[in-house]
Amino acid sequence: MSLPGSRLARIAAVVLAAACLPVSLPAQVQLRIEGEAIQVQGNVVVVQGAVPVPAAVPAGGDPWWTAGDGEAAAPAAQPPAAPQAPGAQPAQARLAQARRSRAENLLARELSRVREACPGLDPAQREAVLAAGRALVEDQAAGRAPLANGVETLLEQALEEAAGPDVAVGYAEEVASRVARRKAAAIAVIVEAVDRDALLDDEQRRAVTATLAQRWRPEWESVAATALRQRVTFARLPPGVPDAVAAALDPETVAAWRARAVEAPR
Repeated sequence: MSLPGSRLARIAAVVLAAACLPVSLPAQVQLRIEGEAIQVQGNVVVVQGAVPVPAAVPAGGDPWWTAGDGEAAAPAAQPPAAPQAPGAQPAQARLAQARRSRAENLLARELSRVREACPGLDPAQREAVLAAGRALVEDQAAGRAPLANGVETLLEQALEEAAGPDVAVGYAEEVASRVARRKAAAIAVIVEAVDRDALLDDEQRRAVTATLAQRWRPEWESVAATALRQRVTFARLPPGVPDAVAAALDPETVAAWRARAVEAPR
């Protein structure tokens, strides 16, 4: 049996056909496309041979970044595709692809913000910034670089090197405003979580807020994301936060707070 169209289209057609087969069908159907076997066992499709995986769209696909002076820029060299195991990608390759996809999505968003903050970049400056971002994507795919806030820092440095601090200041100010908003949101979450157990008065809430701001650690930002998924309890506060809170309160309030915090969530 032969199927028209590209190989991916033919395989897709087989998958759709398999989905329509009755679950109770005991027989095995085997097709052969260009010498590679495809077995349909009930509703399960088994492909013997390497299945091509479409490459991800490169970060920075925006023409403002990839073209200059009306002429398309040369396509960036892509790393050679890793050999695929028959029928499935190895777990390590899937993890690398997941890291790459996440980094590319984040880079695309940041490049849009750079364009808005620094619209006067010339083609050479844009290319330098884009190259730095793509290098981070490769490092992230290989597990060599942390992604949290790393894109902002790297692009800010690349802008300073390529265009100078006077041009890069627009993006630096935009990043600083976002950092400040994330900090304020995290502190508000922490104060609310402490207040729920410690029953703070207005003066104590102000004292905890001021102490957290004074002792701030960037990794505490994660508590705001935690609050979107689940209730922030004493056990879910980032390391270092309980000590900072305790420094802002009197010993009696701290003792009452810790005693209530170990109780079952209300």
